[in-house]
Amino acid sequence: MIKTIITKCMVACVLLCVVSSFGQWRIGLVAAPALTGALNLDVTEREGLLQYPSLGYGAGLPLSYDGRKGKGFQTGIYYAATNQSFVFKYELFNEDYTHRGKKRFRFIKVPVMYRKSGRVAKFVKTSFALGLQYSYTMSYGGGVTVYEPNVYFDLPIIDRDYFKKHGVDAAFQWGTEIAIKKRLDLFTGIKADIMLNNLAVKGITYNTFPIFGKGLGWHPYSVSFQVGLLYVLNRKDYLNLPGNTYRFRPYKRKPKDMR
Repeated sequence: MIKTIITKCMVACVLLCVVSSFGQWRIGLVAAPALTGALNLDVTEREGLLQYPSLGYGAGLPLSYDGRKGKGFQTGIYYAATNQSFVFKYELFNEDYTHRGKKRFRFIKVPVMYRKSGRVAKFVKTSFALGLQYSYTMSYGGGVTVYEPNVYFDLPIIDRDYFKKHGVDAAFQWGTEIAIKKRLDLFTGIKADIMLNNLAVKGITYNTFPIFGKGLGWHPYSVSFQVGLLYVLNRKDYLNLPGNTYRFRPYKRKPKDMR
């Protein structure tokens, strides 16, 4: 068993070295303030309930690979706090009331995306990535609104019982990478994702009142601005920094041939 594991690890290392020799790896750390919310496709939406996006945040460890002609893939692991605010206007015993609240989701996300990058200046690359993303629901908090004529509840849920643990997102990212040192890039970009499956568990009731309707349910989404640093494991286009002046050494290669 131990020999088998060691052999597989050695093979994986060899393959990684071979792949690295033809391309370029980047690993980094980013922070991501975001505009977040949940697309509610519930056809039995309660009258008087208004939902709108709210600010969220996140952080991540992106990992990307650029092969020949800038084609590659992008993955990593991200933490995302997705929030959705709501205002609920209702009538109880002929009196008008307004309630404000927020739903709070916490996810771990792992994207697997196709990536295409290209150089736009000596020290600047731009890239886009498109693909799917696995989402794991860590926690949920906030209010779940249950409404019937003259009946109102705001339930503070502190666990994930009303929502599924696993989801699949559609994800897109566009970014710019600026070389600031030989093996260090400054990264800025936009990342957007939306859950494809219904996160809500159907059939959940509270005192016989349905919490969710019979529609297509909850689909959390986020649009985040990412900023951070990327460490380049094996840069092909070397940068030398004599003093405070950048000096670019293409080694007789044309910019279009560089990765």
